[in-house]
Amino acid sequence: MMNLNTRPRVDGLDVARGIAVLGMFAAHVGAAATPFTWADPASWSALVHGRSSILFAFCAGVSLVLATAGRVDGPLARVTDRRRVAGRAIAVFALGAVLMVLQTPINVILPTYAVLFVATVPFLRARLRTLVLLAGTSLVVGPVVAVVGEALTGPGSGFVGDVLVRGYPAVSWWGIVLAGVVVGRAGLERGRALALLLVAGTGCALVGYGGGFLLCLGLGLEPPAPSTSVNAADLGGDSAGGSSVAVPPDGSVAPIGPTGPRASTWTGSD
Repeated sequence: MMNLNTRPRVDGLDVARGIAVLGMFAAHVGAAATPFTWADPASWSALVHGRSSILFAFCAGVSLVLATAGRVDGPLARVTDRRRVAGRAIAVFALGAVLMVLQTPINVILPTYAVLFVATVPFLRARLRTLVLLAGTSLVVGPVVAVVGEALTGPGSGFVGDVLVRGYPAVSWWGIVLAGVVVGRAGLERGRALALLLVAGTGCALVGYGGGFLLCLGLGLEPPAPSTSVNAADLGGDSAGGSSVAVPPDGSVAPIGPTGPRASTWTGSD
């Protein structure tokens, strides 16, 4: 995805990218059509839903750092960074726009990636503490902004609204890319930094999954019923915003939101 000529390849990053790509393939063609639960081995393949695209966005943040590293900071280096990333963003955006025009039956995340690449460029050489604060704030505030923005704009908000606050909302996903930038800047070649990242990642996972589990218990919530995700356009609905439709076992149809950092229900997309 990125040209890493300025540094040796990072094997772990390549493995993570490969897992993300395979996971997105599995989410579209081979994953279980039931929510993931530890007690049901038949649902374990559903683990790829949502997590694959998040991992890919995270790796994109790391790759942005590696692709622009190795040069002394200065006006010329910053201009070069912007040109390199802008060229990739244009290519990714164009490919995503084509897929959206073709009315593919899945949510297209490529335009969101392109917007995130451009939005991240000014912060690639920021202080690490600034990046940590910005990533943390974006991860907390972004999903709220996306929910409010979607409620205010509605499904007819146009292409810009679809990319920013609907489908895969850029305001939510920016924090994930910035988290990848933080990891890339932390120093992947240093053992101590890798150990700290492992501890931090494990802690975040425990807080996220554990907190979500406790919140569900406290609110009396349960996982949604097994469903199959289909394209809203096939049912006479509007798929411009990237939304999908669930078909429960009883045959009734109910709209649900997309997966990702701000979604509250499982939909069966990557």
